[in-house]
Amino acid sequence: MLFTCAEIFLGGPLGNLAVESLSPCVLHGFFGSYWAIKIWLTEPDTLLNEGYQKYPNMVFKIYTQDGWTLFTSGDARLAEMRAAPDRDLSFVEHINDAFQFEITMGPGVARDMFGRNSANVMNTMIRNLPAYFEPVRDEVTQACRDNFPISDNWIPISVLPATAKIVSRRNIEFTDLMVSFTREAIAVGILLRTLPVFIRPTFAKLINRTELYYKWALPHLESMLSYRLLQEAKYGKEWDGKPNDYISWLLATDCESNNVRDLVFRVFCVNLPAIHTTSNSSTSRRTPEHVEILREEIEAVVSQDGWSRESLHKMVKLDSFAKESQRLWGVAPASSGRRTMKPFTFGNSQTVPAGRDIMVTTHAIHLDEGIYPGAREFKPFRWAEMRVQDEKSLAYDFVTPSKTFAAFGVPSRHTCPGRFFAGMLIKQALAYLVLNYDMKLEGIERPRNFILGYVMGPHPTARVLFRKRQVNA
Repeated sequence: MLFTCAEIFLGGPLGNLAVESLSPCVLHGFFGSYWAIKIWLTEPDTLLNEGYQKYPNMVFKIYTQDGWTLFTSGDARLAEMRAAPDRDLSFVEHINDAFQFEITMGPGVARDMFGRNSANVMNTMIRNLPAYFEPVRDEVTQACRDNFPISDNWIPISVLPATAKIVSRRNIEFTDLMVSFTREAIAVGILLRTLPVFIRPTFAKLINRTELYYKWALPHLESMLSYRLLQEAKYGKEWDGKPNDYISWLLATDCESNNVRDLVFRVFCVNLPAIHTTSNSSTSRRTPEHVEILREEIEAVVSQDGWSRESLHKMVKLDSFAKESQRLWGVAPASSGRRTMKPFTFGNSQTVPAGRDIMVTTHAIHLDEGIYPGAREFKPFRWAEMRVQDEKSLAYDFVTPSKTFAAFGVPSRHTCPGRFFAGMLIKQALAYLVLNYDMKLEGIERPRNFILGYVMGPHPTARVLFRKRQVNA
């Protein structure tokens, strides 16, 4: 505690105001940075919106639990971040630090998972999406039946654990393992980042249960992974009977190390964003009118084209509903982080020293009235209406990133590689729920998101009422 207090004191306004001297501060009084930590952990949008409004197209700093963290927005700054090579602005090093992967899982995992191989895995996944549409739909259907009981009476469902199990099924024990790991990995990463760097490895041994999760996962994964590695060692990258799945796609990449341990952790990592992204759409505020409009669209498309990836693309109102949920209640108030690997100078002459994180003010952009009229209002068909007004309809797809929609990151080589699969899964789940259930929030308003600094998502106790669809209701 003494070391932590000393680091905060020396890193705060008394000892560090000169750091990034060209970066203005979002502060409140002389001891504002200490107060900013409290605000950051509970209401990060307050600070981000203030910086976004005061310092457009500039880099500004906020004192978070990690010390001074830099944020930016605006076309010019985002373009410079996108164009910068990894040797200057590193996404991988930012992710490594954000989740403390080097301490909790080892240095190879983040570099292989989110670094040079992410584009290869993403491209392979996109090519295989049509073939996986039907198997995924079967899984989603069964998962919804398992986690959303059909009853003529209203039943309250805790949506976060229920939708998490849709993402990470089919084995129930393994599903529970993935859900628990996701929660703990985020919590441990946040906690470790509040500590001085030299204390983190020692403290991690006391609180980090990654090795336990690894041991618990082995009965589910070890035999399959060992067999795949053995076949590859014997017959090379391509061998008869090789499954066309995520494990094979990982093994096909040029990773620094392909072994059972690292592969298990890569399976863990892929679940981190998927679980919370899906849950956001499921807890969105919906009225009976919204549900009926979605039903009409889904039934009309399916009656004409059946169920396929192509027919899912035609459900533009469903797509809009999912995208609006992410715009308003996305998984993080800031995204697209980069770590400066050396001093980096922006076009407006602001210079950021090496070893600093720069993030995009995602949620502040999403709440900008100049971009989105009625930005704080949930308008489920906002994006469908934009499609009518603009012939470039693909720009409004749920999974399409842009400078004004960064739920999956700003457009770059590091944009979330799993967004296409996540989008397909989310819309399939929403379509099934809309067609088979009546739904309403347990209260009048959607429960406030759980917020802890960089982490934002549906409140763990948020519940939605479900009942069997009443055709004549």
